Amino acid sequence: MKIPTPIKSIRAYCIWCCGEQLGEVKLCPAVDCLFYPFRMGKKTIKGSIIKIIKKKCLDCGEGTPQKVKSCEFPECQVYPYREGKSPNHKGRGGNIANLVSFSKKATPPSKK
Repeated sequence: MKIPTPIKSIRAYCIWCCGEQLGEVKLCPAVDCLFYPFRMGKKTIKGSIIKIIKKKCLDCGEGTPQKVKSCEFPECQVYPYREGKSPNHKGRGGNIANLVSFSKKATPPSKK
């Protein structure tokens, strides 16, 4: 199953929050909501959308990372991004020490 992008996940959350009424999303009165600027499915401000999702999840999870990590609502549209990381990038990056170690082991091509 492909995981929707963070912005599409926020859009889906907003649709759910507005009782599945698409027209209500545009008229949303919750201007203080962290998702408000993204409710129409477009990135309208600078910054990491995933970090905004994490903040929203912290708000929902009583402000503790432990509650967010053990979230009991896997059906939530933003659930895959709740810890501030993209599941679409799983396995990328890594420990910088491993990267340095790897680069030292690699030998440069010999000049001919």
